[in-house]
Amino acid sequence: MDRRLSALAIALTFAFNSCAFAQEFQTPLTEWGVPDLQGNWKNHTVMPFERPRELGTKQAYTEAEAMVLEHSAQQTVEDDNVPLDPNRSAPKLEALPPVGNYDLFWTDRGMFLPTIGGEFRTSAVIDPANGRIPERIAGFRDRMRDLRASSPDRNDGPEGRGLGERCLIAFGNSSGPVMSPVMYNSHMQIVQSPGYVNIIVEMAHDARIIKITDDRSPSSAAHQKWLCD
Repeated sequence: MDRRLSALAIALTFAFNSCAFAQEFQTPLTEWGVPDLQGNWKNHTVMPFERPRELGTKQAYTEAEAMVLEHSAQQTVEDDNVPLDPNRSAPKLEALPPVGNYDLFWTDRGMFLPTIGGEFRTSAVIDPANGRIPERIAGFRDRMRDLRASSPDRNDGPEGRGLGERCLIAFGNSSGPVMSPVMYNSHMQIVQSPGYVNIIVEMAHDARIIKITDDRSPSSAAHQKWLCD
C-alpha cells in the first residue's frame, strides 16, 4: 500500500478511534483487501500544521499543558458568544473589529488536541525536529510576494480577488496540499476504489484524487492535473 495512504490511515485512525484501539480494534477492509477509510470525517483541531517557532524542538505537550491550550480555545469561543450589552459605551476607534468579518455563527473552530502515538502533539509536522517545513526553493516566499505585488488590484475586477473568495477552490489548506483545517467547513468524505482514494472536501466541494497503485509512472495523457496526486 502506498506510504501516503498508510500515513493517512494511521493519522485518521489515531485521531478519531483512539478508544477503539484500547479495545483491540480491528481495521475494516474493503472487498479488495485494503484498509477501508470510507465515510464522513472531520479534521478540525487545535493542533497547528507547523509548530510555533517559540516551541523549538518540543514535539509534545504534557497533559496539563494540553488541557490549558484546549481550555483557552474553548474560552475564546465562549467569550465571542457573550451577548453584547446594549448599554455599553462606544468602543475606541482603533478597537473596532474589521467590517464584513464572519461572526461566531459561521465558525467551527477546533477546540481539542488529538493524541497521536499517546502524545499531545505541538504540530502535525514532526520532521524536521523544529516542526516546520523548510523552503524547498530558495527565495520562494520572496517570489510569491513579488507575484502578489504584480497581480491585478483586488478592486479592479474579479481577477484581483483570491481563488477562495471566488469559490474556485477552498481557502487556506482545506483542500491541500497538505490538507489541514481552517476556521470552518472541516468535513470531508472519503471514497475508495481499487487503486484510488478520493477525498471530497466540504468547502467548495474540492475532490482530491490520490493514486495508490504500485505504478507511479505519469499518465500518457497530456493534461494538467487539478488536485491530483
